[in-house]
Amino acid sequence: MQIIHAISDNLEALYIDGELVSEGSHIDFDDTLSLLATQANTKNEKIYFESVSVDQDWLENWSCFPSHFHHIPKDMICIN
Repeated sequence: MQIIHAISDNLEALYIDGELVSEGSHIDFDDTLSLLATQANTKNEKIYFESVSVDQDWLENWSCFPSHFHHIPKDMICIN
C-alpha cells in the first residue's frame, strides 16, 4: 500500500494507492492513522509513506487536488 501526503500552501491531500481519500485545509493526524490502519488490516499489506509538496500555482489552476495522484505532473511535485 502506498500512501502519499501532498501539500500545497494551505491545502493538503492524502492518496492511498494513487486515489484521493481526503482533502482539506488540514488533514487530522488521528483520522489519518485510523484510516491507514483500517486499510492495511483489510489488505494485509505493508505501508509505504511519502510526503510531497505540489506547486501552488499549478494547484490554483485546478482549484483542488485531482482524484488520482498520477494526474499531477511530475515537474510540479517536490519530494519533502
